[in-house]
Amino acid sequence: MIFRKKVLLIYSHDRMANTLRAKKIKSALEKKGLSVQLFDSTVFFTNFYNKLDKDTFWSWIKYKLRFLEFLCQLWSGNNSIKKYPFLAKLNQRAKAIAKTKEFLTSNIILIQSPFEMMVLLHKYPWQTTIYDAHTCFADEISLTGKVSSSIELGLIAQAEKKVLEKADLVTFAWPSIKRFLIKKYHFRFKKTVVANWGCEKQLKKASLKKKPQIIFLGNMSDYWVDSLGLANLVKASQFKIDLFGRSQNPTIINLDQYHGYLPHAQLNRVANYQFGLITLSKDELRRETFSAKHLLYFSFGLPVLCPEWRRDEVLAPGTIYYKTDNFNQVVKKYSQSKLWHKKHLAALKIAKSHNWRKQLKLLVNTIADF
Repeated sequence: MIFRKKVLLIYSHDRMANTLRAKKIKSALEKKGLSVQLFDSTVFFTNFYNKLDKDTFWSWIKYKLRFLEFLCQLWSGNNSIKKYPFLAKLNQRAKAIAKTKEFLTSNIILIQSPFEMMVLLHKYPWQTTIYDAHTCFADEISLTGKVSSSIELGLIAQAEKKVLEKADLVTFAWPSIKRFLIKKYHFRFKKTVVANWGCEKQLKKASLKKKPQIIFLGNMSDYWVDSLGLANLVKASQFKIDLFGRSQNPTIINLDQYHGYLPHAQLNRVANYQFGLITLSKDELRRETFSAKHLLYFSFGLPVLCPEWRRDEVLAPGTIYYKTDNFNQVVKKYSQSKLWHKKHLAALKIAKSHNWRKQLKLLVNTIADF
């Protein structure tokens, strides 16, 4: 019997980009002969705190005390942790996962969800740990307002730095994220490998039409998207902008251009458009991070409209930069056949060089050698 290394890939299912990356890594590792199990933290904690089993008294107690912050207060022996409920939540999530059979029986632990990053601090001697960094978690939490205390935020930043330093291997979704984290924490990694974001090959490609149309894909409930700015842009645009994705924002939902979630099976509809759109909150973190939809648009040959203050040398050839006050002029300019086709071809070239197989090759080979 041949022993196969077992990889536990912990992620948070979102029906969007993060889930796709997890599945691509799983598929690539399995082709190398490794056993890979996806661990969806969202499902795990939904079941863990909301499951009711009337057959046992303890299960009934767990259900009645299912509110995580209260459980953290009960279970945490550290008085400083009790003062900071969000940090206590992160700590308790990590402890809960570390006790599962899936975690205990795995040789390699790969974390994609930053909410579960502290799991890596609970590794066992027989385990190798990998952190796949998509963002600077401390800055993200600060900007989204989940933590009100500067002391608690500082403790979360300390935990993030410790995770990055302790992980046996660290990967990044995009080069700018690595630069941002190193600049913030000034730490040294044990080991890093390149595993930048990728995209799939698309059979259907965009073509220029007489009346160009624009598509926006993404979660429009998030702070990062700048939902208000997006809504204002849609209203002011002289070109049709269709919005696809989740949203709990009434301003977005009430727009005629909002069409709800676009299932993966219908993704080829992106090729019916001539431009892909990105909108962003204007902060340092978002300027340095990465939008997965950028490469997705490119894979269909769509030039991407992106705020001018967020430039990336890799993506620039297929990208069109705009400001809020010149959006219509920019789109009109690049709707000219010669300019559009130049960006179109550049987008396809970038997509071809950033396919998932190439992007994950070094990561897969490194894990296989552990």
